Amino acid sequence: MYYGELGISVKERTKQREEEILSIIKQYWKKYNYSPTVREIAKKASITSTSTVLKYLNKLQEKGVIEWQNKKPREIKIIEEQRNVSAS
Repeated sequence: MYYGELGISVKERTKQREEEILSIIKQYWKKYNYSPTVREIAKKASITSTSTVLKYLNKLQEKGVIEWQNKKPREIKIIEEQRNVSAS
């Protein structure tokens, strides 16, 4: 199955979206020193549904890339960043 006119698979498109969302979170942390809300991620990624963002956040958490609790705004933590900080 391929994603629209881009000619990429759904799996590849999902991977790209996960990377985009992770990048948004990292950039937000650098700028404000706390995580963005689900709505802010949706706006920045041009995603109209917050439930879609939640789906991607859950996938990132399952992969061990982030740590977060649904219903707690600004509580998204990037695991690899925490490991780098504690190793210093």
